[in-house]
Amino acid sequence: MSIEDGVIGSLDPEVVVLESINPKTEVLFFGDMMLARDVERRMRQSGMDFPFAQFSIPSTSYAVANFESAIPETHVPTANNTFRFSTPIASLEAVSAAGFTHLGLANNHTFDYGLAGYNHTVSAVWNNGLVPFGHPSVVALPSYTLIELSDKTIGVLAVHTLYSSPSRESLAAVFETMKDESDVQVVYVHWGDEYVDKPSASQRNFAKLLSELGADIIIGHHPHVVQSVEMVDNTLVFYSLGNFIFDQYFSLAVQQGLVIKLAVGEENYLEIIPISSLETRNQPTAMSAQNKAIFLEYLASISDPSLRDNIILGRVPLPSLLAFAPEVVIMAE
Repeated sequence: MSIEDGVIGSLDPEVVVLESINPKTEVLFFGDMMLARDVERRMRQSGMDFPFAQFSIPSTSYAVANFESAIPETHVPTANNTFRFSTPIASLEAVSAAGFTHLGLANNHTFDYGLAGYNHTVSAVWNNGLVPFGHPSVVALPSYTLIELSDKTIGVLAVHTLYSSPSRESLAAVFETMKDESDVQVVYVHWGDEYVDKPSASQRNFAKLLSELGADIIIGHHPHVVQSVEMVDNTLVFYSLGNFIFDQYFSLAVQQGLVIKLAVGEENYLEIIPISSLETRNQPTAMSAQNKAIFLEYLASISDPSLRDNIILGRVPLPSLLAFAPEVVIMAE
């Protein structure tokens, strides 16, 4: 699996059916997962499954996270206050065992050990029963993955925009194929300014472009804090889910985040699940009912007013364009 002249190699987008006793009926989207630096030290001290012990992923769920690190062939633990992230392969066993199924690699750290480190990351993810998708600088067909959910197919496109945004032409080419192969198009995007709860002008402009190209849902990460939720035309945008697992402890906001559950079937909606790692560092858990209510009230206060009531309830219906109509069968006389 390599990239030659800026073109991603053999990581072809395909529907990957992961073996499971129970059929998958929903997709969970998580924010940034970083298993290097202090997180790695805690995993070695307390067990490789330590970060995942307090958040249960149902067997009926696919689970997608932004994997913010490289897995180089030769692992060197990341020192404190440094930003070249290396994660040992052994961590992926815990990620898979926790119930994760897909890892987005379109971010600013999967190239921390160059092309060789990225390619080794892709191979390691596949070899641990997980599906990698996305690249830190290239947008092409392997940038998206297809997920079978009930009788619908979800296309999830991973994009990174921190250094430069993909061109409209490159995105349009991918959307054209992805829309032919999926019923719902989700863009999973690494973007925005760190530690602010509102999107930047560039985020809003890029969201507008993605909406014009056909994105039904946009789910963002990178700012390390939760950002607002808005409707951009017919596209529902979660600008940032914040941290899922990250060794940042300096504020309340960086130790809180969101998990988003996409359900498609008789009802089509996104459920908002606030999480916190305040009580145990690097070990996120769903908030208590009281804290959840407080957090959703805050999220509603910074978000699109038209979504306020739905955000407070923790469930946002998908736009009408996703209300799949039953197939019409015309009987011959």
